Amino acid sequence: MFYLKSIALVFSFVFLINCGQQRSIPQPNLRDYDQRIRDDENRTSVLNESRRRYSGNTCEEEDDRNHECVDHCREIYNRKADRDDCEELPITQIEVLADLHKVLEDPDDDDLRNIELADLEVYLNVSIAGFDRNISRYSKGEVKEVLFW
Repeated sequence: MFYLKSIALVFSFVFLINCGQQRSIPQPNLRDYDQRIRDDENRTSVLNESRRRYSGNTCEEEDDRNHECVDHCREIYNRKADRDDCEELPITQIEVLADLHKVLEDPDDDDLRNIELADLEVYLNVSIAGFDRNISRYSKGEVKEVLFW
């Protein structure tokens, strides 16, 4: 939970600083994402808990590499390492993450309220890159909506 609060605080400051400006938020260096993953103390436990909550095959275990879960991981995460971590999750979890990612692409107050925090934690623990890409495209109204949420 501390991880989520820290991420929210960091993004809040970025939003507030850039709210009145018309320029886009600079994207972090790829090494920044790797460092965040290495420094994340609860990442392994969060991902393991997700595997316990959602049963069934992982995307990796599917014989068909054209399975929908592969596409979902590609849509959410651009980096190969992040996609690989995503594909290690149960397919049912990946489907939830894909829905969550769509909500965060175009945030709406009603949809945001329906997000399970445990799923958001998994989404961010795989990598914050997907969320980071979304927030860099938000309008002022979307920024306010996500911050209020």
